[in-house]
Amino acid sequence: MIRLTSCRLGILPVSQHVPGYRGAVMIAKPILGSVLTVLMVVSPASGQEPRHSIVRGTPSCSSCTIQVQIVTNLAFEPERTAGLPAAVHRDQKGRYWVFRPPDPPAVFDRQGAFVRSVGRTGQGPGEFVAAVYGSALPGDSILIVDRALATATVVSPNFELGRRVQLPSPLRPAIPLKWPDDVVMNGIIGSPSSAGFPLHLLSLRESPAVLKRSFGPGSGELVPGSEFNLLQRLTPSRQGFWSADRTRYRLFLWGRDSRLIRTLERTPTWFRGPPSYGIGTPDSPPPPELTGVEEDAHGYLWVFIRVPAPSWQSAWEEVKLQPGQREIQTSLLPLEKLFRTVVEVLDPNIASVVARRSLNQWVVAVLPDQRAVIYAVKGESPSLQIIGLRLSGSLRSGKP
Repeated sequence: MIRLTSCRLGILPVSQHVPGYRGAVMIAKPILGSVLTVLMVVSPASGQEPRHSIVRGTPSCSSCTIQVQIVTNLAFEPERTAGLPAAVHRDQKGRYWVFRPPDPPAVFDRQGAFVRSVGRTGQGPGEFVAAVYGSALPGDSILIVDRALATATVVSPNFELGRRVQLPSPLRPAIPLKWPDDVVMNGIIGSPSSAGFPLHLLSLRESPAVLKRSFGPGSGELVPGSEFNLLQRLTPSRQGFWSADRTRYRLFLWGRDSRLIRTLERTPTWFRGPPSYGIGTPDSPPPPELTGVEEDAHGYLWVFIRVPAPSWQSAWEEVKLQPGQREIQTSLLPLEKLFRTVVEVLDPNIASVVARRSLNQWVVAVLPDQRAVIYAVKGESPSLQIIGLRLSGSLRSGKP
């Protein structure tokens, strides 16, 4: 298919503080007013138009339920607190890697016992400033992404830190389609050909990394106020990988050649309205956010959505805001009272929800093999709890 589109030249990323959000986000602003009409060729992996499906919300399996059980608790050392993690990774040995900057990554064994920290705090070799994500690599190694340094570091199964690759921008997460030549990452790259696209295919064979192409479900035009639409969740698939909007309930299946195969879209009443991002205000609940998605062995998609908890207003009541105050650090809020989680299992073959369950807890990370991480606070002690989820019941197709 050949499509005419417009892209804006001269996009410069600048750091801007967003009220209600701790830290800096990248906002793209035009520095040149010219608009160029370009010819863009879109060739899906199948050679045909990508398939678009609206997901039916009524569960297709009346007898199917989502069972939840506690797997383990991560035992932090007394001098360390669990805190809110940026991400949690489970490696092929069953160990849990907790990324909570500015601390270096912390590793726990299958039973949740603390094993060790990896690397040190700093900017030199073997050091991290803001390690925020880990991806599985061939040979049981993992790739650690540092947001502050815009680097990706290879770590062996024995915790030896290998080579470090400089990235073109603070990108995460990372899906190695073909290591190290084809790695997909999410983020904003400020070059004219990349600024409006959320996904970037890079080669990490050498440092600095080589950007091969930028792409995504949209046209590539960055409209002011739509920057948060570029935030994506990524997860591997047998066909390639899935990406998902964080502020809309849309999922995209991409082939190993990074071409779009199909789109799944769902429009529940609790996930409608203009896309927004944040923690809400004392007068308005936090907007829903898609926090994770995983494809299981049957090809089902497990989708985790953060929604307002019934206690969201009480969370704000615990914070003493000054008259006229419009900004607050998220660390001051009892976030565990703001959020709960909705879990939905989707069958992409029939574009339907299979089963649904609401959790009173806040799922902060989604792991392979239908595991997830819950953030909870008992008294004044935060903890990270690993739960396992299982789909039970009987489907006509014989699954699960």
